[in-house]
Amino acid sequence: MTAAPPDVKSLKKWEDAFQYPIPQVRQLERQLQTELSSNKMKLRGLVGESYRDLLQTAERIIDMDASAQKAERNLAETSRSCNSRLLDKKARNLKIFEERVGAGDRKKYIFASQLAVLQNCPSVISRLLPNSKGDSCLLATKVFVVSRLLLKSLSQQGPIPLLNSLKVQIAALRSFLLQHIDTLLSTPYLPIEQLVPALSSFSLSKTSSCADVLRHFLFVRSTAISSILAELSVPSAEAILKALLLFNQTLQNAQGLFPKTLSESLLQLKSQSLLQDPGLLSLAELGLDSNGRWLPEQVREFIPWVRHDDLERSRVVEQGKSWAAKELEVLNTAFEKSLQGIEDIRELVTLRGNILGLWRAGRKGRREFLQKGERFRDLATARLAEVLGAKIDGLVAVGRELGELLKGVDGESKDYSISLWSSSLSSMGLANGGSAFKEAVQSCVLGRDSPVKAFGKKHEKWLSSIADSATVIRGLKAPSASSAEDEDDFDAEEERIQEGIEDAVYVEKKIGESLDTAYSNLQEVVGELVERLETSEAKEPNKENATMMRAAFLLRAIRQIRQNPPKRDDDSLIALSWFGTILVPRLHALVAISVGKKSFVSVKRLLEDRKWSGKLASKTLWEGTPPLPVQPSPLVFKFLHDLATDMHKVGDDVWTPMAVKCIKGRASKHLWQALEGVLEDREIVEATITNGSTNNAQPKEPKPEPEPEPENQPEHAPKTNGNAENSDDSEHPNHETEHKEADTNEASGNKSNGASEPTADVKLNRRDDNYSRKVIGKDWAIQLLFDTLYLDEALLRKGANAGNSGITSLAGKVESAVGTELGFDEELRRRLEGGAREYWKRTCLLFALLS
Repeated sequence: MTAAPPDVKSLKKWEDAFQYPIPQVRQLERQLQTELSSNKMKLRGLVGESYRDLLQTAERIIDMDASAQKAERNLAETSRSCNSRLLDKKARNLKIFEERVGAGDRKKYIFASQLAVLQNCPSVISRLLPNSKGDSCLLATKVFVVSRLLLKSLSQQGPIPLLNSLKVQIAALRSFLLQHIDTLLSTPYLPIEQLVPALSSFSLSKTSSCADVLRHFLFVRSTAISSILAELSVPSAEAILKALLLFNQTLQNAQGLFPKTLSESLLQLKSQSLLQDPGLLSLAELGLDSNGRWLPEQVREFIPWVRHDDLERSRVVEQGKSWAAKELEVLNTAFEKSLQGIEDIRELVTLRGNILGLWRAGRKGRREFLQKGERFRDLATARLAEVLGAKIDGLVAVGRELGELLKGVDGESKDYSISLWSSSLSSMGLANGGSAFKEAVQSCVLGRDSPVKAFGKKHEKWLSSIADSATVIRGLKAPSASSAEDEDDFDAEEERIQEGIEDAVYVEKKIGESLDTAYSNLQEVVGELVERLETSEAKEPNKENATMMRAAFLLRAIRQIRQNPPKRDDDSLIALSWFGTILVPRLHALVAISVGKKSFVSVKRLLEDRKWSGKLASKTLWEGTPPLPVQPSPLVFKFLHDLATDMHKVGDDVWTPMAVKCIKGRASKHLWQALEGVLEDREIVEATITNGSTNNAQPKEPKPEPEPEPENQPEHAPKTNGNAENSDDSEHPNHETEHKEADTNEASGNKSNGASEPTADVKLNRRDDNYSRKVIGKDWAIQLLFDTLYLDEALLRKGANAGNSGITSLAGKVESAVGTELGFDEELRRRLEGGAREYWKRTCLLFALLS
């Protein structure tokens, strides 16, 4: 293994390196060469950096030498130039030159300089005026004053052809300058630092004092406000806000600028001559650096003369108050016109908020000039109430639509009479959550046919507009975004919130009053429709179906109106429990007149044609000791079934408890009249059955009676149904034949039973027939008593809550007659009542609408 080379630093001289073996010497050589290369590179880097520094130092030394030589030359030249004797010599030479050489041309130089400056003035003014800044306008005014001075100076030197043309140009520029100043003064958003130069421009151009400037400033702002409001025949909301902003800024400017700020600006104009103004000297077109010294002394030394101390603060306040009162009345009038052109509630509320916010924002600026006189809030609130009242009055259109729809309703409207169990409903698709199916079910249950749906859409549209408007009005109570000024002033913020609450309460009160009036008018419209139906029913009794359906339509419309009052969110704006309460009973009466009319006629004929002296076939079904009837006769069932069927045709939703009570009362009245006509002057006799033959016990000798009317003579109809029943009788002459099958066991019972008995039938001749019209058998009387008690349960009485009625009176009459003649006691009567009550409980569901 090769030993490590010696340390180079330990060697004293180069010969010591060769004392080691050759491999170690070679390693030592390589080590030395490596270190030598490394040191060489380091040295080269150090030398390069130092070289660059040396070069820069050399260049800096050369520059310093050149600067020093230049400074020495300048000092030498300055020293020579500052020689007083040399300067005196130059001054003497210049004076001699001017006296000998330039004296003849001085006037020419003065004239040429004035004319040169004057010729350039129009172009300079035309260039400066289009700028919308106040300082540019003031500079243009200064140029105009210089041009006016030069015109005056040149006019004194005799006629000059070019001067007339320049006069025309300067005169035109004067009007253009004044118009531009008025435009700047009427700009709403012109900052104060630009408005002051514009006011100074007017004062400088017309040599006006501070008082004149204030007067002109207020006049320009008044003209600007009027022009903004007069752009359209009806001022827009933007115009109102722009005019109000200009109104606020005018008072704010009057408070901040007059008289102190404007006086200081005018005083600054008088502090130096006009041609010493830096702005004029900077205009290269005028060439004042070369032409200025040749201008006449009265031009060069001209100082503007304007009064700056003739306006006091009290006078500013007085003029501001007068101006503010006049312009505020103009704004009130314009705002009122603008409100009259707006029909949208949201737009009105937005405009109200904007204009009141802008009015509050300018409170500090007008505090010194104006305290009251603003009617923006009152006008906006009144207009809101007026627009809402007009929207609410749209309910009259709903009433007219109701009348138009009523004309199209006839007796064939049966869109809702489809059964809930029909195949058309069960096979209906359930897409979109079954909306179509639910709508069809609701139409069936609530009787929503095409006219009712059309009215519902019209009514819902009106309700939606009222609900949206009421929601917007409620938004007045909610705190709105306040301005920075309101955030700093807690009293102002509280006042703003309180104003919103008060206005909302006022408008809501007006909404309630308008809704009360509108629904009262709608009730009057519906009342007129009801009166027409009543009149048409009395004049045209043959159209009772159309009258019935129209009355049902009005009942549904009234129900829809009462169940859907105007709402805001979930709160009702008005209670409508009173609506239609005086009309609903009349409509129920109209429906009841037509419903069951055929049933009334049918039961009356069957009662008249019944063989009351014959055998009662259903007596075999009697129960108890002694036997008593336990179920009514088929005629009663048929009557109740037909009545319930007719009620269903009108629509199940029509039959509220009040309507059912009405139809039951009418049915009771008709049955009472029919039974009273049948039982009138009849005597109850005993009828016994022996060996299949009927032995009629002869009653006591009756009093002579008039001859009976012919059979084909029409019956007397009840007073309440008059012509309607007579017409129905005439239309159905074979009504008895149609209903014989339904009353087979009663009307034909004697014949069928008599044919089956071995004994001979009792043959009645005409005299016997007349006799049977004057009597009624005991069995028939008892069955009739049970029928009347059953009908009383069905039509009037409700179990224990029994009440007196026509049928109850009839039952009492029959009971009295049977008890007097045949020994009918109190116990049997109670049995009949209990049987009728229990049987009605078992069968009431067969006549659902009547139960």
